[in-house]
Amino acid sequence: IIDRCCHQSSLDMTAPLSSTQIMSCIFREICAIVQLVKPKKILYLSVDGVSPNAKHNHLRQRNFLNSFNHSSDIVDEEAA
Repeated sequence: IIDRCCHQSSLDMTAPLSSTQIMSCIFREICAIVQLVKPKKILYLSVDGVSPNAKHNHLRQRNFLNSFNHSSDIVDEEAA
């Protein structure tokens, strides 16, 4: 929820979103979840921390290498 609300969906990436716009988006998303779930007594929402950029970069690199190795394996099998 928070990640989607912090990033702009428009093509104008020059102007960052204000904190008021971000909070408004978060509240709209939470209201949509409450309307969807329709809790009877209580609804627990938890927020996890942002994962570090190094973790994202490592995951991106690992996924790229896995896809590259997988595609080269397919080529090797076709050549055999």
